[in-house]
Amino acid sequence: MAITKPTDTTKIRPNEGAVTHRFVVGTGGVAAGDIVANGTDGVTACDGNGTAANHIAVGVAVQTGAAGAYIDVVVFGPISGCTSGTIGKLVYPDDTTAGTPSETASTNKHSIGWMKTADTLFVQPRYVA
Repeated sequence: MAITKPTDTTKIRPNEGAVTHRFVVGTGGVAAGDIVANGTDGVTACDGNGTAANHIAVGVAVQTGAAGAYIDVVVFGPISGCTSGTIGKLVYPDDTTAGTPSETASTNKHSIGWMKTADTLFVQPRYVA
């Protein structure tokens, strides 16, 4: 089974020990569960093969927000609400659909974290050579 984008965004929540930071949302907005990058005007959906500022994942959005809104983003630690993840697998921003998680290495090789359980992602952004 491979991880998919959460369909029930009400289940996206930080677990005990998660570190969250508040960010302003950039152009285009983000949805709860999106892997996000810090762009020039705020966080945007992270593009796994992008060349702009939005290709390096910084965390996972806990809330949905339109451009200019403030949302919480888990930048380190466990977050629940994922769907069908493979325990122990690294998770990357998808090359095709920005903000979507993938267990296939992204072109830019920036992992967002690893699957602790089938529905819990441990957010730990890093470059994977």
